[in-house]
Amino acid sequence: MRLAATDYAIAEGRAQGALKDVDADRQTRIRSQIEARSRSCERWLPLWRVLHANPDESPEIRERISTIGS
Repeated sequence: MRLAATDYAIAEGRAQGALKDVDADRQTRIRSQIEARSRSCERWLPLWRVLHANPDESPEIRERISTIGS
């Protein structure tokens, strides 16, 4: 179940990470990136903390974490 939740979170995070307002002025681009990052953190930080709590339990989870970065 943890592995499935991890895969889902990674896929969702990547899908939501698409750049927005790339042709807008600097202020709008910055605001857009901050809002996207904060939404991502609010949604996925609890799962991220659970995954980091016991990464040695599963080599698959450890592999997923390394692909995301710490």
